[in-house]
Amino acid sequence: MEQLRYAWEDIKDQKIRNFVLFIQITAALVLFSFIVSVALHVSSYREKLNGIIESQEIYLIRDLTDQSGLDQIWTNPDSSTKLRELYQFMKHSPLFDTYTADAQHFMWLAEDKSHNSLAVRSNPPHKGYNLIKIDDKFMDVYELQCVEGSLFTREDFSSTKETIPLLLGYDFRSFYQLNDIITDTRGFRYHVVGFLEQSSYFIQPGKSGEIYSLGTWFVIPVGPDLDGSYDSAIMTTYIITDDPYHLQRIQQKSTELGLFTFEFRSFSEQMRRIQEDHDLQIKILALIFSVVLIFSMIGLISNLVQFIDTHTKEFAIHMLCGGQVSSIIRRILTQIILMLILANVIVFAIHGASSITLVTIAFGLVIGSLIVLYPAIKLSTMGINELLRRSE
Repeated sequence: MEQLRYAWEDIKDQKIRNFVLFIQITAALVLFSFIVSVALHVSSYREKLNGIIESQEIYLIRDLTDQSGLDQIWTNPDSSTKLRELYQFMKHSPLFDTYTADAQHFMWLAEDKSHNSLAVRSNPPHKGYNLIKIDDKFMDVYELQCVEGSLFTREDFSSTKETIPLLLGYDFRSFYQLNDIITDTRGFRYHVVGFLEQSSYFIQPGKSGEIYSLGTWFVIPVGPDLDGSYDSAIMTTYIITDDPYHLQRIQQKSTELGLFTFEFRSFSEQMRRIQEDHDLQIKILALIFSVVLIFSMIGLISNLVQFIDTHTKEFAIHMLCGGQVSSIIRRILTQIILMLILANVIVFAIHGASSITLVTIAFGLVIGSLIVLYPAIKLSTMGINELLRRSE
């Protein structure tokens, strides 16, 4: 405790200099934490993506239709019928499998009893929640399981009942129960059939490199009649095949109907693109991190050496009175530890109690040890006589 008091007094003696050094070491640790975060995210994303393409490749659709082509599609009075025909062709072709993950919508509730933190959109007096429309194949690809209730049945994807079956993410368990009826702002009624496991997720490589946890999502089945949502369903349908040639049949069908021009990109190819983007991001962060870290380490080491030179007389008297060099080293070490603790508090505020924070704390301890190493060696090699001579 005495060492802590001395260290704090030493830091306050040079407030401005130590504050600048604290900002530098904090910036270095925060940058390091972001590098770790990006690296862990890419690793987790790759692991999950590889888990769903173990046997066959999955392809996403990108729309390359120019604006004049899109205008022609939307002004055609038969476009809805043609879009429906294209979607049905994709879903029932014997050449390949597909799954639909249409996450381009929101659930706006007429009566909301969920916690505000689960909402993602605000439109007073209503709040919006993430909504995804899925088919039965989606449940197989992502191996969905329920902690309560059950998944959709095949009848749920073809029925036109008064209420729509609804799966809720794990985080909604505190606010709803099985068989609850939920009404949205359009008057559609949903009945809760199950709550998904906490680990439930899905990915959309064509949209982003994010892993979407389904814990805060509303999940409903893709219905037999999508009304004006066929274009959205088509663009969020993924093709599972081991022969890319089969993808051309989709383009041929779309061309026959006078619809879209597609580009098909495999999940593996998209993963390479995501990896390249993140590698560039890591390189930029690493460069900035290296510069900041070097300057902060040099500054802290120089500051400690100056501290030793300034307090040489005090240290000499301390040793003449029977004190040990180790206690002086602990006093210096405590200064660095105090700075690292405060810096890691900021890291914790950003990343919370996570593996990223733990790795950053461990890295900070290593850096702290390296910073103290030279001053510690310098003190250890200095005898009482040299300390007295320097203090004169």
